[in-house]
Amino acid sequence: MCATAPNETRNVKSSEHILDKVKSINQGHQGWGTRHTFVVLGFLGFVLCYALRFNLSIAIVKMVHPRSEADSSSSAKFNKTNTVPQSSGSQQICPRKLDNFALSNFTGNMHNSLTNQSFPHVYNSMSERQFDWTEEQQGTLLGGFFWGYVLTQYPGGKLSHVYGPKWVFSCGILITGVLSLIIPVVTVTFDVVGLVIVRFLQGLAEGVTLPSILVMLSHWSPVEERGRMTNWLLAGIPIGTAVIMIAGGYLINLFGWPSVFYCTGIATLIWFVFWGLMVFDTPSKHPRITNEELKYIQSNLTGLTTQENIPTPWKSILSSLPVWAIFIADFGDSWSHYLLHVEIPIYLSSVHGFDIETNGWFSALPQLMNCTLGICVAFLTDFIISRKYLTVITTRRVCSTMALWGASAGFIGMICGGCNTIVAVVSLNFAAAISGTSNSGWVVNHIEIVPNHAGTISGVANSVGNILGFVAPYVTGLILQNNSTLLGWQMALAIPAILSFSVSLFYLAFSSSEEQPWNKPKEEASLESSNMA
Repeated sequence: MCATAPNETRNVKSSEHILDKVKSINQGHQGWGTRHTFVVLGFLGFVLCYALRFNLSIAIVKMVHPRSEADSSSSAKFNKTNTVPQSSGSQQICPRKLDNFALSNFTGNMHNSLTNQSFPHVYNSMSERQFDWTEEQQGTLLGGFFWGYVLTQYPGGKLSHVYGPKWVFSCGILITGVLSLIIPVVTVTFDVVGLVIVRFLQGLAEGVTLPSILVMLSHWSPVEERGRMTNWLLAGIPIGTAVIMIAGGYLINLFGWPSVFYCTGIATLIWFVFWGLMVFDTPSKHPRITNEELKYIQSNLTGLTTQENIPTPWKSILSSLPVWAIFIADFGDSWSHYLLHVEIPIYLSSVHGFDIETNGWFSALPQLMNCTLGICVAFLTDFIISRKYLTVITTRRVCSTMALWGASAGFIGMICGGCNTIVAVVSLNFAAAISGTSNSGWVVNHIEIVPNHAGTISGVANSVGNILGFVAPYVTGLILQNNSTLLGWQMALAIPAILSFSVSLFYLAFSSSEEQPWNKPKEEASLESSNMA
């Protein structure tokens, strides 16, 4: 009896600890908490980020002059409505088949009424201004944002670790929004050069946003909620893209192309005020957080150091195969991501003859499906991990493979579908929707393996991946410049199909979910080892 007493005591204490843990978790789940406010405002922040990033993608459809037949020697011919380019060669862009699906009848009448009666002088002087930009110039304009974007990824992560992510994230969005307000005037005054410079500056400002929000997530997301919180935040990416594609089409038809830049800029100013008042760097700095929620969050964070500014272990980062697995997966996915976001409005307009409003809806639908599937998968993966049906790394690999192989299959469907609009739209939606599973894959992986360097790793990964943000539109522009045909688009779509499948194999082979030994400073890691001993 006496021999078993210590074991019984330990068992009782262990049971009490488990009960306390369960009670803490239940308290943390009760009601609306400050972490939920952070997620909602962070979500809206990403909605604005991507609306600001891709407002040009929908506006450029109306900003560019329709091609005349005299231009056919170097690029596609365009009909009078600027929706159906035709090649002079044997390979022709598809004839328009969707007139009966056009959504512009009602808004077209409203457009005429508003612009002719309310503000004809202002509208005619700027809103109907169009530009003679070649396909190559359009590719440069669409990619100009990313020249600046890749340069501030690492600084954004490092600044967030040192000074706190709240203002790094919000000021990046604020500056991007303010610059959006001046785009119409700058473009009309300085043409291509002016617009490229503004887009470059917008990229510099917005480059800090993703690394900084991941630093905040490492402080605010309990392990049991990490997948859901990450997906709700990053759901702003497809939702923001969808909003600008849908609303942008109607705004342009009603008020002209400058309206999309003005609306997104004004919305950013309003959001910034709410973020500044209601969100804080960490739970411990929040003046209105309850003790129960604070304890719940802090007791469910793993791997974070108590030091505020730790050195970046570059040698360990660059020699880590699990880190390289994240880098390469992100790089391969980026081509698909930016082709879907940047080029699809042009593809739907030129290949399938969609008008501006129809274009907006069909460009937005893939993003809405991406968001829906991403959130559903997040809840499912959190459930699977919490019940231990699958290990964390198996879950990450399954989600990553679904995203990359699914996107590849979707692009192949678009290629094989040719001029079949239904096949093209279904394949496009599948490719975009299945990509939403990536937020439960490699996107969240670095918070698990190196939470103290999550912003830095994210910054480097995005710098590498987002190089394709300007390379992909530029290469697509070069392909279509001299081959603006169905074959040209099929060649452009084949690149992400091959790349997505290839990079998934590296991630499957070398990814991990274990905290890396170099995550913590040497002194802190040594202290933990001695305590365990």
